Amino acid sequence: MTLAGCGGGGGDGQGAAGDSGGGSSGGSSWDPWEGDGTGSPGDGGGKDPGGPTWDPRDDEGPGGSGHGGGDGGKDKDTGFAWLPPGPDSPNTNIRIDPEDIYDRLHRFECTGALADIEANGETDKPWNLVRGLTFACLAAKGETARWKDAVQQYDSLDGPGFARGSCRDTAAYRMLKQVVDWHRQHPQGKVTLLPASEATTACPLGITNVDPGPEVVLEPPYWGFTVEGTWPSEVINVDLEIEGATVLTLAPHSNQCCEGAKVSFQLPESFEGTGLVDLTLHFQTGGSMTRQGAISIDGGSVAPSPDPDSPSPNSPSPESPSSSFSSLP
Repeated sequence: MTLAGCGGGGGDGQGAAGDSGGGSSGGSSWDPWEGDGTGSPGDGGGKDPGGPTWDPRDDEGPGGSGHGGGDGGKDKDTGFAWLPPGPDSPNTNIRIDPEDIYDRLHRFECTGALADIEANGETDKPWNLVRGLTFACLAAKGETARWKDAVQQYDSLDGPGFARGSCRDTAAYRMLKQVVDWHRQHPQGKVTLLPASEATTACPLGITNVDPGPEVVLEPPYWGFTVEGTWPSEVINVDLEIEGATVLTLAPHSNQCCEGAKVSFQLPESFEGTGLVDLTLHFQTGGSMTRQGAISIDGGSVAPSPDPDSPSPNSPSPESPSSSFSSLP
């Protein structure tokens, strides 16, 4: 499968390094069904459009094949940008699955991926896909007899239809198609696998859901909410903003990373903010992601004026505004 968005050729980031390929995708997330760098961090990302714009069974797809001109020499060497980060899937499952294999392959852990496949693999197409990529990875590292196995696994997939709706499977299929097609044209050639840009992801980054949403007004003592989506690394905190002012910064109550993840937050009982709240997540590796109007809160005034006639010495003081983190490019 051709790897779009990882530093490949023109049009959609596909192509082989040193052949017809070119520069990187420009730092945005890559939606494999679009191939144009959409799905960048923000409040609307994280959803597959629902259908492919390119069927890899039809010629070489947009942006050129990346195989170089003409038939080339049978001993031609080339390099390909390897799998983009997923980013990593949440480690919520006990058993190894194809998503875990993808993550290992992205890190070039080919031998470890094969061991995991031999211990946990099944015979369905998602497993055959990562099995084929593992063989291709090993072949590129010098075990050239593995090319035959990679080709066999690729042929068993019979097109990309099974991957529809799965951004990882789509990215993996495009990568496997690309290296297998090149090997068939240059069976004696050498393939070098190059690291993909960490600024490009197979799955679009973004907040996909907040539960409860703004249609439900949070009131004491029901102060919890959960944010769902895909992000580049662990969430370190969230800023709550009302009318443009940061009124509270919270650390996660529970935390997942990174693709199809959930992170939960709990407001303190003393919080007295009221209004429609914008949420901004901040990540361990830097950067941020905002969802405007994400939740509604009715807890009283953010900073109530003291009433000298009715002092409340035992009441907790309102929260002081916290500084907002700056988004990184």
